[in-house]
Amino acid sequence: MKKYPSTISSDYKGQLVIPKEVRKELSIEEGAAFWIFLIENEGILLKRVSGEHLSENELIMVELRENSDKITVNKSNIDRSIERYRRKKITSLEEI
Repeated sequence: MKKYPSTISSDYKGQLVIPKEVRKELSIEEGAAFWIFLIENEGILLKRVSGEHLSENELIMVELRENSDKITVNKSNIDRSIERYRRKKITSLEEI
């Protein structure tokens, strides 16, 4: 995993711009789809996905937890986020 030595800020609408060098390296083009995860007490994580609907939410969460050390995210915060997600009556990644 690469870390880029830059800080990004949100604009007045709350939009974030992914730096050009990151977009280039990951081949991110206009219209690319991402799931956004809220990790309690940490921040957000973007996961690039195909534009089609994902039905394997659990697999994404397992992958996120397994890689938490690489992205310096506390596993207990991920677990709390997953638990909150599972308690919802209608579960979708948008609500994690």
